[in-house]
Amino acid sequence: MKTRTEDEKTLISNFYKKEDYDWDVKQYLQKTNYYKEKVKNIMPFILPVRGKRLLEVGCGWGGFCINFNDLGANVTGLDFSSELLKVAKDLSGDRKIKYVKASLYAMPFERGSFDVVVALDCFEHITDLRSALKECWRVLKDDGKLVIYCPTDHHIFEIMRKHKIILRSHDEHINPSYNLKSFSEQLTLEGFKINNSRHFCSHILFFNLFERLFLFVPWLQRRFLIEAIKKIPGDKS
Repeated sequence: MKTRTEDEKTLISNFYKKEDYDWDVKQYLQKTNYYKEKVKNIMPFILPVRGKRLLEVGCGWGGFCINFNDLGANVTGLDFSSELLKVAKDLSGDRKIKYVKASLYAMPFERGSFDVVVALDCFEHITDLRSALKECWRVLKDDGKLVIYCPTDHHIFEIMRKHKIILRSHDEHINPSYNLKSFSEQLTLEGFKINNSRHFCSHILFFNLFERLFLFVPWLQRRFLIEAIKKIPGDKS
């Protein structure tokens, strides 16, 4: 298994390529269908955020931090890439968003610092899920909300990548073996209770119309979302 340091080396060498995040930024700036689908899937589980202290872990170039800020949240974005945080700051302009360069495994925040923590397409890039969830639990206030959005391990795209059929491998997906059931179980072990969860289809126009019709089929479940609540000490539920 890769070490945490190797996690970062792999991400820097594979994920943080300018052509990759340039593509993501373009989706955001042009408000493409890919971007709109992601927003539509995620936002109902996070809103309302006005006046709340919100942390996005693995915020990358800051697109969702900007969205949350514009909806009235007091936003902090965390990432370990100086390069992407520079892009995020440039895109954010004069918005009062705090960007922090740090590791998800050792976040520089006090216990209970945030009302909401979000991890959007983040956890597939790490190996030590347990430590990451413990840190999310620590920085959340009691009864605070954690929202996770992550690719599944059983979608047709992941199966094709695994067997090197047509699609290129996602080298930056260091841990692509997640699914809704196993992730929910891990969250429960780390002191969260599941408030809501569901599968989503992909963000690809036309193909996702087919996926929506047959979303009960595992290999058409592209991503899962989990809304979890930090248990108050003594809560046995």
